[in-house]
Amino acid sequence: MKKHILALILAIFLIVTIVSAQPQYIIANSKDWRDVYSTIEYANLQQKSYAFLTSTRHGPIILNAVPLNVENITAVSSRSEPYVVGYDTIIESRGYNAQEIVTRQANIELARELIGTISNFIIIDDSYGYNAISVAPYAAKTNAYVLFADRDNIDDVVDFLADASVNDLLIYGQVDREVKTALEFYSPTIIHEGDRFDNNIAIVKEYIKLTDAKQTIITNGEFIEASIMSGNDPVLFLGRTNVPDKIRDYIEQSDLQVAVLIGNELVGAATFIRRQIGIPVFVKFGQGARIPSGTISSVEDLDRFYLPRYVLQLNISSVEYNQATGLLEVSYQNLEELAAYFKSTITVDADGQEFVLRKIDERTGQIDEEDNPIFIDGLESKTIQYQSEEAIGDFNTLIAKVFTIYGEAPGSLENILEATLTVSIVRVFDDSQIEIKDLVYDKSGEFLVTIENTGEVDAYVFPEIINLIVNGQDLIVGADGTTFIKVGKQKKIGIEAELQEEDFDDNQELTVRAYHGMRENALVRVTYADFLFKLAGIDYVFWILLVLLAILLFLIYKSIKKKCPNCETKNHPKRKTCKKCGHHIRKH
Repeated sequence: MKKHILALILAIFLIVTIVSAQPQYIIANSKDWRDVYSTIEYANLQQKSYAFLTSTRHGPIILNAVPLNVENITAVSSRSEPYVVGYDTIIESRGYNAQEIVTRQANIELARELIGTISNFIIIDDSYGYNAISVAPYAAKTNAYVLFADRDNIDDVVDFLADASVNDLLIYGQVDREVKTALEFYSPTIIHEGDRFDNNIAIVKEYIKLTDAKQTIITNGEFIEASIMSGNDPVLFLGRTNVPDKIRDYIEQSDLQVAVLIGNELVGAATFIRRQIGIPVFVKFGQGARIPSGTISSVEDLDRFYLPRYVLQLNISSVEYNQATGLLEVSYQNLEELAAYFKSTITVDADGQEFVLRKIDERTGQIDEEDNPIFIDGLESKTIQYQSEEAIGDFNTLIAKVFTIYGEAPGSLENILEATLTVSIVRVFDDSQIEIKDLVYDKSGEFLVTIENTGEVDAYVFPEIINLIVNGQDLIVGADGTTFIKVGKQKKIGIEAELQEEDFDDNQELTVRAYHGMRENALVRVTYADFLFKLAGIDYVFWILLVLLAILLFLIYKSIKKKCPNCETKNHPKRKTCKKCGHHIRKH
């Protein structure tokens, strides 16, 4: 009996020793947000406290915030991009037991440390940092580890999952086709409702199924912060300067009663929620100072690790009133390579009298009652026509006030552009006319649109395919710039699009929209055409011409004679000696 009691005491002693040897505090030491995010996931799943460095100077400062009862600190450091080299020595100099885990790619390496203790996984593409923020609370609540996967590393992810025990696998947001294919074996749940706000609402709904949350964190998904990652509250996205309608509608229809804004950059958008929706909004904008500076401690900014973000920037290049048509022509410029959607509210002041203008429907030429957002491709310019329900009449000065909201998708117009501009006056009848004759897909990776100028004036043309589906995602794709077509001529215009054969069935019917006009910088007319999906056939004319050219070159070669340097007799090109005098003939 005594032996059993002794063995039990020894076992308890060993368990206590092992537990005390485990890291009690984990600090991420990397300039790569993916390492920081993965380290926090690693800490959460072990129910350990965590912190992360945001600069080299931050290394010793952050140790001032470590609780006094902590004995062991583990630093997870990037091999290639640490903020502090040899961070464990700095930790030890403060009296802690230090351990340093040096990683090349923390995401999968830390996941391997957790094999046997986790079986739920969430797959996202690390190209979209905001997706990582959106799923963080749900991951913490379901004890799931977030894996980053794309076409380049999916083999490594699959190898890891083969070694792990997979109970539940969720794919969140847009991922590469190769990722979906490789993970079909696990019958994953997929959340991809549309844009990032749709997806965000969908994952919040899943979170609320697990716990009847009455409070939410609101942020823009552009940075990591401790409370965002804790899992205590779901995270809802706001726009940087605007609250998307779908977020406003969701909050109104939900049982959420309190919102906590992280950081003060979005105070304007958060104020809208408080005033228009009626729930209180608290702002978390700072923390107590960790560097002693007197009897009264100052307030430091929150520790935030910023993610790569997609900057959209729209500009208004010109506003012209066309007296020939009575329409206002506003030219927009997309200054970034990323495509965007926008819509505008325009008021003009004509010598003190105000008129509200509405967008013209491209198909009908009448005022657009639905006012759907307009697509503008990266680095593209687009001219949109607007009309007042009342005739503006004569005036000396016309001033336009333009209020534009824009974003990466039709339902996520989160940015605001405001401008007050003096309107230029033009008088132009645009008589350009075109016909979209054909659309075929070349497996080399582009659509070929055949367009004929059927009008009486030369025209500039810019075609788009507006309902293309690639890898399950709805896209609008356009040509690389405008094309000039003379009267009576037709041209084939390429539109790049990488389709796989599995995409063909999703694109059986396609619509081409072509903007055109007499002025290259004001394509104010629009023509549509619908086509059935068709693959480009073999260009027989090209191959016939190629064969004829080869034959011609061969005949030319055969006709070339070698002249003997001794007697100047012409010989066959393949002869090595002269047929008349036998002299050696050098090669040409």
